[in-house]
Amino acid sequence: MLTVMGWDLRALGEAQLRSLTAMQRCIEDYRKTSDPDAASEIRRHIADIEQRFPHVQDALNSLRQVLGELEPG
Repeated sequence: MLTVMGWDLRALGEAQLRSLTAMQRCIEDYRKTSDPDAASEIRRHIADIEQRFPHVQDALNSLRQVLGELEPG
């Protein structure tokens, strides 16, 4: 159970990291060109990160709860 939960959390974390990396590229593009499309992409990546954040918190809380149930005492 913990293994599956850990992999789920890892997948969510990796998705967040991909969004952050893509957002950073868009920020660099915007800095160099002031392209409105790059600014729009930055907003899209922010929304992706925000949308995924509650799932990350839920996964962390579930993992913490299961771990607490498994610990002796």
